[in-house]
Amino acid sequence: MGFREDDLTNGLIRHYEAKDVVDILEPEASYRNSGRRGVPDLYVVFYQPGEALIEAHLIEVKSEHAVRSVTGANAIIRQFNKMRRYFYSSNERGPPTPEFEFDEVMLFFELAFIPSEYNFTHLLKNAPMYNHGIQTDCGESSWLPAAHSQDSEGALHNGVEVQLTLRHPKAPTRSMVLVSASGRSLNPGMSLPPSPNSIKNLSRIDTHLYNKLMIILKNYES
Repeated sequence: MGFREDDLTNGLIRHYEAKDVVDILEPEASYRNSGRRGVPDLYVVFYQPGEALIEAHLIEVKSEHAVRSVTGANAIIRQFNKMRRYFYSSNERGPPTPEFEFDEVMLFFELAFIPSEYNFTHLLKNAPMYNHGIQTDCGESSWLPAAHSQDSEGALHNGVEVQLTLRHPKAPTRSMVLVSASGRSLNPGMSLPPSPNSIKNLSRIDTHLYNKLMIILKNYES
């Protein structure tokens, strides 16, 4: 069944280890809230000094084996949205706190699938569920700093990004966004089925798999 979740998580950890601005790098980041528990695959917090921006990333990884093992898309979405709703309000956790007055905070929640024919077909078959599940408001904005500043164009810096992506363990930092929900997204309103351009990066990583996924996508749309 190809790559494991550990393969992608280890690749992401190696990438973030090379950054000297990382404050938190925690695999298997457990949380507990009034009996509700969960363990996201990776939690990363780092500072972007040039932008005075704190980024906090919670990443849940799904391999083909994991997708085959659950009862369906509903179980995956339920687990992901439970993480979004309760991680920062858990007994041991809290959102990042800006150190300086003008620092901003962005919370990123990512459901990352390792690309395979099975996983891609699963996403297409369950497109309505994933599109609406990712768009669901789980109240994440309530954990952001109270003072939201804006730039000259009125763009909100404090905010939330929620994404469903494909990430290949051979190139873990090349995120292919398929579904997104955000007040400040570069790709607002992205949804399944994806455009061919959304998975173009895969052609540079695994040409054979990319060609197979393109055939699946064309058959789905026909």
